[in-house]
Amino acid sequence: MGLNHVGSVEIVTERLILRRLKESDKEDIYTNLAHDKLVSKTFKLPYYENIDNMNAFMTTYLSRSADINTYFWVIELKKKSEAIGIFVTPSRSDSDFTIEVGWALGSNYWGKGYAAEALRAVIKFFFTEIGYNRITAAHFVGHDSSGLVMEKAGMRYEGMRRQEVFYRGQFIDTENYYILREEWNF
Repeated sequence: MGLNHVGSVEIVTERLILRRLKESDKEDIYTNLAHDKLVSKTFKLPYYENIDNMNAFMTTYLSRSADINTYFWVIELKKKSEAIGIFVTPSRSDSDFTIEVGWALGSNYWGKGYAAEALRAVIKFFFTEIGYNRITAAHFVGHDSSGLVMEKAGMRYEGMRRQEVFYRGQFIDTENYYILREEWNF
């Protein structure tokens, strides 16, 4: 039993395309994520005052995009061909067949079901294509809408971890969710 890593291959859903980062995404990512103060409060993504400050971010993730061991997708809205978010894997344990997933969506796109749609697609991908057994996700305490997204995608609440994340000079508690392959039914 092993994992079949293929990297950030394109995943298409009804309204979204999850795909590799392109240099041309810089403006959309800046506008929809990196310069959105609401996003930087709920996701560990720096707030960038201007687009030129994003060069290191873009260089890092563009260089990793072809690596079959890296999972980093841009969430593109099909009807507008616009990058509205990102989907990441902050940590994983291949020996335990476990991977953590996370996402950031521009606040103009919150509440429209895009995050749950992307999460369901990524869960399916990691269970059926890669072979993971357990997928986890977490959100900052107080950002309950992310917990609802996780539940809509079939994840179960696991508990709160106190002071799990250090961000912006303070320790932040997280609410944690999981789904097992044997419980997955989408």
